[in-house]
Amino acid sequence: MTGEEFLNWLDGVKHIEKVEWIVKGTDCLDAEQIDVSVTADGEKKVFFFGSAKYLERPDDFCKVCMAMIGNRVMKQVGLCDDLGPFTMYDNPCDVVNQTINELRR
Repeated sequence: MTGEEFLNWLDGVKHIEKVEWIVKGTDCLDAEQIDVSVTADGEKKVFFFGSAKYLERPDDFCKVCMAMIGNRVMKQVGLCDDLGPFTMYDNPCDVVNQTINELRR
């Protein structure tokens, strides 16, 4: 997914229902692949997050996507205005976990 495709998708989203981790492997500390699944308007999108086994960390594009999704959720639940609390400089794991927690409330 390109940046433009992501922005078009996010702009069209009316409601984010669920955000969850997808860990491929037996142990999250040695996972071959870690993804973040986002269910919005009944449609599921999966974003590559990294790989513990191969020491792949989220790239800047992933960090921006996770921050923007998190900000959309915070706005959706009434915790912020258009500008949310997250930026690409925040720990992306914390952003995803806080987003998941807000959707569970």
